[in-house]
Amino acid sequence: VGLGEQPFPVEELFWGVRRLLETRARERPVVLVVQDIHLAEPTLLELLGQLAAIDDAPVVVVCTARRDLDDRHPEWQGAYGGTVIELPALDGDASRAMIEGLLGGGTLEPNTLDRIVQAADGNPLYAEQLLTMLTDEELLERRDGEWVATTAISELHVPPTIQALLAARLDSLSATERSVIEPASVVGYLFVEPAVAALAPPDVAPRVGTELTTLVQKHFVQRMEEGDEGQHRFEHVMIRDTAYDAILKRARADLHERFVAWADGVNRDRAVEFEEILGYHLEQAWTYLSELGPLDEHGLAIGAEGSRRLAAAGRRAFVRGDNTAAAALLGRAVALLPVDDPERLRLLPEHGEALLMTGEFEAASAVLDEAIEKGHVAPVPAAHASLVLLLVRLRAGDAEGWEGGGFEQEIASAIEVFEHAGDESGLAMAWRLRGWEAGAACRFGDCAEAFSRALELAREARDVRQERRAATGYGVAASLGPTNVDDAIARCEWCIEQTAGDRQSEGNLLALLGGLYAMQGAFDHARTLVARGRALLEELGLDVEVARIDLEAWRVEMLSGDLDAAEREARRAYDLLEARGEKYLLSTVAGSLAQTLIERDGSLEEAELLANRTRELATEADVGTQALWRCVKGRILAARGSFAEAEALVNEGLEVLDATDAVLLQLDAYLDLGKVLSAAGDTAGARAAYDAALRLAELKGGVVAFETIGRRLGALDAAP
Repeated sequence: VGLGEQPFPVEELFWGVRRLLETRARERPVVLVVQDIHLAEPTLLELLGQLAAIDDAPVVVVCTARRDLDDRHPEWQGAYGGTVIELPALDGDASRAMIEGLLGGGTLEPNTLDRIVQAADGNPLYAEQLLTMLTDEELLERRDGEWVATTAISELHVPPTIQALLAARLDSLSATERSVIEPASVVGYLFVEPAVAALAPPDVAPRVGTELTTLVQKHFVQRMEEGDEGQHRFEHVMIRDTAYDAILKRARADLHERFVAWADGVNRDRAVEFEEILGYHLEQAWTYLSELGPLDEHGLAIGAEGSRRLAAAGRRAFVRGDNTAAAALLGRAVALLPVDDPERLRLLPEHGEALLMTGEFEAASAVLDEAIEKGHVAPVPAAHASLVLLLVRLRAGDAEGWEGGGFEQEIASAIEVFEHAGDESGLAMAWRLRGWEAGAACRFGDCAEAFSRALELAREARDVRQERRAATGYGVAASLGPTNVDDAIARCEWCIEQTAGDRQSEGNLLALLGGLYAMQGAFDHARTLVARGRALLEELGLDVEVARIDLEAWRVEMLSGDLDAAEREARRAYDLLEARGEKYLLSTVAGSLAQTLIERDGSLEEAELLANRTRELATEADVGTQALWRCVKGRILAARGSFAEAEALVNEGLEVLDATDAVLLQLDAYLDLGKVLSAAGDTAGARAAYDAALRLAELKGGVVAFETIGRRLGALDAAP
């Protein structure tokens, strides 16, 4: 839950909660109740959806919500299914039964009962509070087993709304009772007796326990459990809100600040656990003081401390991948600081990156532009912001300049600033961007080197988030590029050790490692690694990442020569991505499936449809996929006897790859060219293509490529 030194991704936390419930359910069925989910953040709703999908253990998830849930998250129910039970207002008979049950015995004379039922209008909270008010004010009394009104029923004053009723009941409390319930409302819906005693007036503090007992009897609060802490909760959140609204703003600010001081004193060894909650209380104190007039030094100090705590909670959320929470917390931390505060400027790039990760590109750009404009007073935050802005442009579809090193100058300038400041985390991010830039251009040697450097810098900076991302990026580059297979295997195994605890990174790296072992001919070991990687990501519920694993499984089976298994893996990835509406990886998967159909003499019509789909989805910046569709289409044309057109198209694919060091893609393209020329009867041309493939195989290493090329050359020698 984020209290240890090792941070875990949010997907890992989801997995842990699921396993906890499944384990408990093996002993006996489990019902998990979560109240008021209309107030929940998207991350919690996502977790609840995954828990509701548990189908191999007796677990039932029950959530209560107001209709606000449909307004805030209309997609939630449709995404996760489940059964909706709408609770209408109580009918007359149900209201009467509830009211008589609350009286604890005896009956209520019919006229009075009907008057209360009519006023409550099916609202059980209203009925309960109205009945309690009538008994407290002795407007109802028990006579011979029957409750009767002590005044004419027509003269009973009934507040028109539940809010007015609650306000009237709170107004009837004694000054001592109000001096207890109001501090309790500042603590929150749940509160403990010592916290209220710390906030109550000195003469009331010793009697807080007694007064809480009275408030329990009057149905304002409930005692949660026995024990020294005296944990209570309000009967209803509306009671808490009504009591809170009655407090003057300056008094609210003072109570919020004093609560933080008390909590810090009793929770020293659990400070991290309460950081976000106490940051909220300081935020509230700052807000009310701001509304009362210009802030003095004390008010500014409250804002600074609240910002520090919220920012720390936001960074932890970022590390675990809870981007929605990170964006909200960091944004609130920024808002508590003066415009030119140095700490605020340091927070802006982090806030911008969190907004980027939630897809709020315009908001992210505005935040980052502000940080860049302040570069003359805060060069390091400005450099961070400039790098994040590059990512915003890439993710928002403005990829112009990434190809060919168009952003290298901006990255180099940021590196110079970070080196001068000794900012290793900033340097790690800059080198990650260099890796992405090189990867987009299929310069995988440069890409692997950049991610390797980023990984080392992130480790030195103890930046877990960057370390995990760099490790996966390195694995992809080492697999596809000129890095020798033996070196790539050793490095990927090291990366897995370094990212222990992050199942997402481990799953991806295991699959990439499986592909590398397959190049060595160790197919059984490769399949085991890929299966382990897939299991990790399936447990985390990461469908698109699972499709990447399926693509690695396809590669393993293609190298092993099991074309039926290869087709099965590629189709699984294709169907999964198509169902999720993912387009970027789908283009590669479609081309890979088409390759498989051609190799196993499958349907050329389906292969052509897939090749056209690959061409349609491939962006100009996606060099590998641009080459892939050309090679696949060339093979199809050759199978139909259009050899000249086929040769030209495959050569176009090779030209696309010419400026890259995508060794595996180039090797496959030369093998395709050799097949086309061999089918056309051009033995010399085919031999030249296979010789070129052989040189690439010598660079990459691995026995399978040599064996494949050897078979192709042997077939040429045996041909008439």
